[in-house]
Amino acid sequence: MTGVIPNQQIAQMIEAGEITAVPAVTDAQIQPASLDLRLGNSGLPRTRVFLVWAGAQSADRLEEFEMHRVDLTTAPFWKKGASMSCL
Repeated sequence: MTGVIPNQQIAQMIEAGEITAVPAVTDAQIQPASLDLRLGNSGLPRTRVFLVWAGAQSADRLEEFEMHRVDLTTAPFWKKGASMSCL
């Protein structure tokens, strides 16, 4: 699948279980051509970007780069030039 996915198809993918989330995705998160994502309770600071191949889970790749976890339920801080992967 390539290109823009319309909101109707996003909704169908959620119903079919192709897109899942805990807690479940709400209708308010589905936009005309995108899906608004929520942050989890923790994040992993990272120093580089990585690709997730088809059929893989991003969590599998995150373990390769994990330095420590940051609790996002409190006021987190970001260092200049740093990125955060949220869980």
